[in-house]
Amino acid sequence: MGTDPDDKTSVPTDLDKDGTPDALDDDRDGDGVANDQDVFPDDATESRDLDGDGIGDNTDPDRDGDGVSNEEEIAVGTNPDDANDFPDRIAPEVSIDGPDFISINEDSLTLRGNVSDSGSGVDRLEFSSARFPGARFAVSVQAAQWTANVPLLEGTNVLTLTAFDKAGNTAQLTRTVERQPLASDIGLSITYPQPGAVLTDAALVVRGLLRSDQPAQRMEVLVNGQAAALSPTAQVAEFNFQSTALNLQPGPNTLSIQAWVEQRSVQRSVLVTLGVLAGRLQSSVLLPWYK
Repeated sequence: MGTDPDDKTSVPTDLDKDGTPDALDDDRDGDGVANDQDVFPDDATESRDLDGDGIGDNTDPDRDGDGVSNEEEIAVGTNPDDANDFPDRIAPEVSIDGPDFISINEDSLTLRGNVSDSGSGVDRLEFSSARFPGARFAVSVQAAQWTANVPLLEGTNVLTLTAFDKAGNTAQLTRTVERQPLASDIGLSITYPQPGAVLTDAALVVRGLLRSDQPAQRMEVLVNGQAAALSPTAQVAEFNFQSTALNLQPGPNTLSIQAWVEQRSVQRSVLVTLGVLAGRLQSSVLLPWYK
């Protein structure tokens, strides 16, 4: 044992003070784990090192070495002793077929693509459009493929696809779609407000001119889905239109103006910004058709 038999102060080491010299002690740190099974045979507070990083499991904040702390794994329900079981932090993988910019003259667009998630699995997909604030459009998913039909307004439509997995991770893609106006002999112009105008009054009356190539029995204008008043001009096939006061929301507001002459229609949109705080939109505009 390497001690001096002629020196009473030279005695064999006995780490756990159990009376058995360490050289003869099968568990020299006295932690109940045999030396040959103890990764730390001289440390009574440690005996295992699951991830082999040199830090005992009792003090290692991430004992399985998967990059996620023991505390967090316990909180979310994964196993802190299994390096293959850890919280899903990876967003779904999603793609949209076709080009980034699309130009069509239809009132809706069907889009397709693929989606997958290697972690918790895909939960759902949804489309949103800058032209329809607050609206969400359903996406049909079959296996790894998805399909969606999204409505369009004339002009620029920025569409955003969001994929959600079951752990709450998300991935987003956007597509810009330019809807071209249909060929038409209907003239629809907005005289007020001008596109891009910054307004300070929440009450807004939209005004403009509707022109037909010939007299018609049905002429109608809707502003944000509500009928506007028509008044004749000196020209038999031209009418001024005026909405009742609309209450704008603070920030950007998209105005949609749609006109019918008989069964033909044309649509315009105008983006304006309200630069002061205002109350919520409360007015309801419902006026008769002019024939």
